[in-house]
Amino acid sequence: MDERKMKSFILINIIVVLCLLVILILRCGFFSFKSSKEDRVNRVKQEDKVNVFQESDRVITNPYIGLVMDSTSENIPQPFSMVYAGVSWREMEPQKGRIDFQAFETKIRYDHWKEKGIKFVIRLYLDYPSDVKHMDIPEWVYNEIQGKGSWYDKDGQKGFSPDYNNKLLIKYHLDLIKALSERYDKDGEIAFVEIGSIGQWGEWHNSLLGGNNNFPKTNITDLYVEPYLDYFKNKILLMRRPFQIAKDNKMGLFNDSFGDDFQTNDYFLNWVNNGYEDPNIEQQNPSMKDFWTEAPSGGEFANYPGDEYLEDRSIESTINMVKNSHTSWLGPSNPGYVKLEDDKQRNLSKLLNLMGYRYTVTKSQYLDKNYPGDKLKGKISLRNSGVAPFYFEWPLYLSINYINKSIMDTFKFDYNIKKLLPGSADIDFDIPLNKSLSAGIYNMNVYLLNPETKKPEIEFANTGSEESKTCSVGETEVIMQYPYNCNDLKNNNYYNYIDYFGEKLTINSIPKNKEQSSENQCFIYRNLLNSDGYEIKLGLKNPNSNIKNYSIENNTDGNIQQIININYVDNNALKISCDKESSIIKLPANIMIKKNKDKIRIFNLTENNKEEDIFNIKCKDENSVSQIGLRVKFKEENSQYSSVIDDFSIVK
Repeated sequence: MDERKMKSFILINIIVVLCLLVILILRCGFFSFKSSKEDRVNRVKQEDKVNVFQESDRVITNPYIGLVMDSTSENIPQPFSMVYAGVSWREMEPQKGRIDFQAFETKIRYDHWKEKGIKFVIRLYLDYPSDVKHMDIPEWVYNEIQGKGSWYDKDGQKGFSPDYNNKLLIKYHLDLIKALSERYDKDGEIAFVEIGSIGQWGEWHNSLLGGNNNFPKTNITDLYVEPYLDYFKNKILLMRRPFQIAKDNKMGLFNDSFGDDFQTNDYFLNWVNNGYEDPNIEQQNPSMKDFWTEAPSGGEFANYPGDEYLEDRSIESTINMVKNSHTSWLGPSNPGYVKLEDDKQRNLSKLLNLMGYRYTVTKSQYLDKNYPGDKLKGKISLRNSGVAPFYFEWPLYLSINYINKSIMDTFKFDYNIKKLLPGSADIDFDIPLNKSLSAGIYNMNVYLLNPETKKPEIEFANTGSEESKTCSVGETEVIMQYPYNCNDLKNNNYYNYIDYFGEKLTINSIPKNKEQSSENQCFIYRNLLNSDGYEIKLGLKNPNSNIKNYSIENNTDGNIQQIININYVDNNALKISCDKESSIIKLPANIMIKKNKDKIRIFNLTENNKEEDIFNIKCKDENSVSQIGLRVKFKEENSQYSSVIDDFSIVK
């Protein structure tokens, strides 16, 4: 065969081989594919996803509710979130004008409880009976009011009741409350202030004085209340029983005889629901039936420690008292100091699960798939199965967490948690998703944020939320839609790989640190859905073994239908495989195939044995170790998604 015919023969063979390659590539949808413009811009169908959740019966120690223990106590067996700090005027101001805050805070172990996150209920008293003769006002005050008042000794209870009508007493009391407010009004460690300035134990009665107890009329008692209102602008105040000034200023109330049927039902609850006439001063006081909707109902158990009210024969009555008075907390007299028998412990748990607020997310509903820049729309159903609301303006947030549980974004609900009385509420949300948000599966959590600490600090009662201050409300998927740019697949803490599930191409990630994840758990890192209209290419670099996983995924009609593998057989054969079929192309002797570390070459040997490339399957020519790159280029749009994956495999 002459030289011209030889060249013609070689050229014909090359053309035949190339035609065969092109035909196979086109059949398998190799580098690109056609689709209508309408298909390319179609959005994935968005449907509502509904999750239903259950409430557990575990006891939760949440802020501002439950047992209130004496701040001087130690080794307390029951859980609690607050302590009680009662202080006499005599302790607080032993010398005129010199407030001894250091002595007070040392006594109540202020630093100790602050470190543990335990809050305080404080009460100032002027008359606290004991078994020895004493005064609870300073000596200098006693001298200035010229000893006006009454010494008493009844039933082993002794003390001094000052004349509350004394103008100097009123003035010096005002100065003291002002000084206390300057120290504690903006102190987040102080949760509630009980107004205990009048009466024995600070309980607004002089019962130990007998019939002639000289209890002051309202025009005088208001003068002891007004300094609290004037100077404690940031604290919730409570009074012992209903008064007009308490009603007008939406105060809370505390019942220091909780559990006792007569003292609680016939007195306290009757006063609250119907109003009452004070027989000592012949004065009518108003009802405060719904006071608990604005401020808490507190108090302490009668007959310390009060565990008799937890007995099986008593518990139904005690539970009804909690419900009817909408009690949030009880102490310092309570059964929390003693180790209880099983039946009493069980009944105490029932009480604690009722007292105050108790939140459970019962349902969530939202769009199951969303695009970056879209609005995530839905609602959560939140139930308060306690007997009272939460009395602080803590914002309710939803967070979106991605892969390693780090928070990617947070959104504040337009909802005031203080308005959630016992019952349920549906809370809508319409949240704009960041345009640069990565596609993938996101876990959504709700939480109540403490504005002071900037941390979630309330545990929800949901099953599965034990000891967590956030509550999972489900997962949503953020998916890509062209033209969308992102460039964040590289993550040094994760191995990445690609799965083919027959309906979508998924790039997954698994932590390198096995402790971060259960065995074989993977996180969906990127879903390429509805990719019709994309040009998708995978390129290899420096593969360590045979090039057998070089794949081009073709997506038609929104589903990946074919995977092509191009494998080196020998110097004269190349295998091209699709899902449905495979072919081995045999080449003429003068057309050769070689596999190097970075590419497969199809070439022709010229007369002088020079290698003349015909077709190359090339790898990305970049520096570093073995890598595989993914590139998604949007047709008819000047944008693309590209990234480098550090570890790779194809799973069919």
